[in-house]
Formats: sequence, C-alpha cells, structure tokens
Amino acid sequence: PTYFVAGYHFAKARKALNMNTLTIHKLRHGTATAILQGGGDLKDVQAVLNHKSAQSAMRYAHFAEQVKVKALGFIGKKRA
Repeated sequence: PTYFVAGYHFAKARKALNMNTLTIHKLRHGTATAILQGGGDLKDVQAVLNHKSAQSAMRYAHFAEQVKVKALGFIGKKRA
C-alpha cells in the first residue's frame, strides 16, 4: 500500500511540474551519480539506495571509474 501512495504523490508532483519523463528510477540513478561525483564510493551508493547486495550497486561502477579518471586528470594542473 505505501508504494502505491508514494507512486500516486510522485505522479501528481511530476504532472504539476510538467516533468512527464521523470521516473523514480531516474531519481535513483541521479542520486547514485551525485554520490559518486561527490566522492562517495559504491558502498555508499549501496547504503543510500538500500541495495541488498553489492552486486546491485555495481551497475554504477562504470560511472565510478569515469569519475576517478577525471579526478586523476587534475594532477599536475594549475587552477585558474
């Protein structure tokens, strides 16, 4: 029952904001991305998104690697 209530309110808010393509899945993915961009790791993603296994959080591993590569690119560069 709680899931349906949350879904109802999410759909209502999405319609009011005219964000028809927004889904709960996209919000979860955006949350995982923000955690990784902020310096968190896959264990943090697993905890926040309440994944039962580390394997579930591994779907974001490719993005975690991109963040690391970008961060390593800053080594030796001066900031303007």
